[in-house]
Amino acid sequence: MASIRPQRVADAARRLKFKATRTGADYVRLLVLKYQGLEPNGTTVTISNNSVISACDDLFKASSTQPYIWFDPFSGEWKRMAANGGWPVGSVKTQYERPNKTFRKLLEVVKYGPDIEVSTHGTDSDYYQCLRELATRTKPQLTEALIWFSRNRTDLSDGTELEVGHLLPQFQKSFHFTEEEIRILFHFDTDSLRERLPLTAGQTQISLADLLPSPDPTDPAELTSFSDQAGETTQRENDGKGYSWTQNYARKTFADSDIGDMVDKVKAMAASAYLVLPDEDTLVERCVVALLAGHLVLQGPPGTGKTTLARLLAEAFSADTAVATATADWTTYEVIGGLRPKHDKSLEPFLGYVPKEALACAEAMKKAEENNTAGADDSKPTPTARWLIIDELNRADIDRAIGSLYTVLSSAHTSHLSTNPIDLWFETEPERQKLWLPGKFRLIGTMNDVDTSFVNSISQGLTRRFHFVYVGVPDRNQIPDEMDMCRRQAQVWLKKDFPHLALSSENEKHRPSVNEIAQRIKNIFSWLRYGDTSAGSAQGDSHHSWPIGSAQAVDLWKAVLLTLASRADVSKDDLVRALDSCFADRIVPQMGTLRNSHLREIQGWFLAEQSEMQETERAVRHLMNTQSVR
Repeated sequence: MASIRPQRVADAARRLKFKATRTGADYVRLLVLKYQGLEPNGTTVTISNNSVISACDDLFKASSTQPYIWFDPFSGEWKRMAANGGWPVGSVKTQYERPNKTFRKLLEVVKYGPDIEVSTHGTDSDYYQCLRELATRTKPQLTEALIWFSRNRTDLSDGTELEVGHLLPQFQKSFHFTEEEIRILFHFDTDSLRERLPLTAGQTQISLADLLPSPDPTDPAELTSFSDQAGETTQRENDGKGYSWTQNYARKTFADSDIGDMVDKVKAMAASAYLVLPDEDTLVERCVVALLAGHLVLQGPPGTGKTTLARLLAEAFSADTAVATATADWTTYEVIGGLRPKHDKSLEPFLGYVPKEALACAEAMKKAEENNTAGADDSKPTPTARWLIIDELNRADIDRAIGSLYTVLSSAHTSHLSTNPIDLWFETEPERQKLWLPGKFRLIGTMNDVDTSFVNSISQGLTRRFHFVYVGVPDRNQIPDEMDMCRRQAQVWLKKDFPHLALSSENEKHRPSVNEIAQRIKNIFSWLRYGDTSAGSAQGDSHHSWPIGSAQAVDLWKAVLLTLASRADVSKDDLVRALDSCFADRIVPQMGTLRNSHLREIQGWFLAEQSEMQETERAVRHLMNTQSVR
């Protein structure tokens, strides 16, 4: 098999340079998405760290040796690195999770833990218009792109001349390009596609790493080198140098923070996550201001998106997150650390959640500084901090568990943090017995303030160390949008977890039934939260309010959509029964802390207004008297 003429490929590589601008970065990210299957018809593509690494390897990797060499489309240079350690995978995937204005118009994104679902939305004309905007300033030659992305072909004939245009079908198939997309995204003319490439007869594929010019200096040892970021914290944590270096990062905090910009970022990410917040502008601004000043607790009813909001806030501050769930048996061992047994029955030091993540935060700050010093591309963002999210904070006796952190957490001022380290008494080496909390480190707690009988109270002394922001249910006028978002969340969940089920809801004949279910859910949530405010009704004065969260609506929609997707002959009655059963089995048990007078009111309303939901009415009646027959 033959390889495409080396010098011609080298020329193509150099001409494929994308400027290190937001537009250039968006163009490269779009290529990665297209390579993974994104199409204008709304097909959903699942993106993970591994899939992005694999796609970037296919698109930009030049050598299979380790450390291999890859072509950086932003700088037009060849770079040497450890496997998958240098390509800005984080930048690619993060941009999908935190889309800018262009990508928000182009893509619909839902995050599922480490993975995300990406698809196009709107009409084809909207999609192509967005592509035109993207390609305004970044538009490579199609000829050069064809040669570059065909660089590793081994199925070409020896001793012949090949027209560049003959490479187009495979290129179009690999990237799932439509003809319109190619016309928009690339410069080309008919003559250039007729250009002929002489192929070297009898020559096996040559490693491009050995053929293409390296950036100055040419000494391979001095090429840009990268290391695997994932292992750095452990290495430094055990390098014998102690933790004294962390004191330097206790003196550094968030620089050039723009509150308005951060609020806009969080709102955009919340929309992508289908999260509806009450009085969104005020709520998000309060959270941003609180985090600039110190640590934060998000309190409110279950299911209102507190943990999701905590993650989004961290992302807006360019902070990675670790999440811990508090439990009733937490002590200072879990929070600060202590000694734990080894297999040989000896004891070794163990860092608790706070010092462990504080150390990781200092590592992230150090890494960001190194990148800035090295002139790293701004289009390749990396976390500049690491935060700890403690879910269900008041499930633990946090006053007892937080121990000596009382003093450290009393202020987030750099002068305080740099003079009040965490005492790690259990460390055997003296240089590791003090660790300083970085100025960019934050604790975010989430707290359920409804189930007060099952959680611990927090002392006034500890509450002074946090800002407490209430995250309630959306306002009454937000309920239609909220319920639509909940439905979309459930639809994405169904696609991801049950891809073999065809969504019958897309079939026009089921639309009236689905719309009726949607209206029923909106009515139920509106009444449970706010009561009947129709003309002439006095019920709003005596109505018991129950702040049921958005997550519960998602649960209901999951049950309805599963029923809808699993049967071709589904009827409206089937959907009502699915809703009724899910409400009785999943929502009513959550009413266990309500008073009987409140439960009687709910039972009466379902009898009068939702008479078809008989299982729900029976479940509420049984909850008032568990000795009765249901």
